[in-house]
Amino acid sequence: MKGSLSVCAVIVFLIMSGWLVFCVTGKIEKTSFVTEVVDGDTFHTSVGEKVRLADIDAPEIDEVGYSEATDYLASLVDAKTVYMDVDDKYTTDEFGRLICVVYLDYNETHMLNVNKAIVTGDYATAKNYDNEFNPFSWSLFVLKNANPTPPTSPTPAPSPNPSGALQPKTAILGIAGIVAIIVLVLLLLFRKKK
Repeated sequence: MKGSLSVCAVIVFLIMSGWLVFCVTGKIEKTSFVTEVVDGDTFHTSVGEKVRLADIDAPEIDEVGYSEATDYLASLVDAKTVYMDVDDKYTTDEFGRLICVVYLDYNETHMLNVNKAIVTGDYATAKNYDNEFNPFSWSLFVLKNANPTPPTSPTPAPSPNPSGALQPKTAILGIAGIVAIIVLVLLLLFRKKK
């Protein structure tokens, strides 16, 4: 009985690990250089884009915490290159700002999720707005190799993907995870029969 529970625990762990890969794999669609931070959830880029951090709500100019949130976002992104996952559902908000989850290089292996950092630092609150993102599934750090290679220059906004097709790298990771789970289950079953 104890062996069966161990096998089940390993299988559940592998399934959840595979699902986590699907949840944290972002897709970098744009690369831009930040020229101005407007407030705690909005900035401008060198190519004239206005960017709104998706699914966070930072204080407005007349609210407590505005200066702190603005300063914190500036400390993260001002005069730096950012990598953006643009919302596939709407692309822009009613003010023409790109709706994005924004990433920064953190170290050789990881990128920092700026949206999550603002919320984690208590400079904004997470809000699950009607878009492709879910702020409650974000990680503060994302492995660089879990993301496609970022574009080397600013690119135009992508057209939405109405089919909902998986990105090639996500599909490969998912298939590899499923194959690993099947192999492990077969090995455990074969071992149990001996």
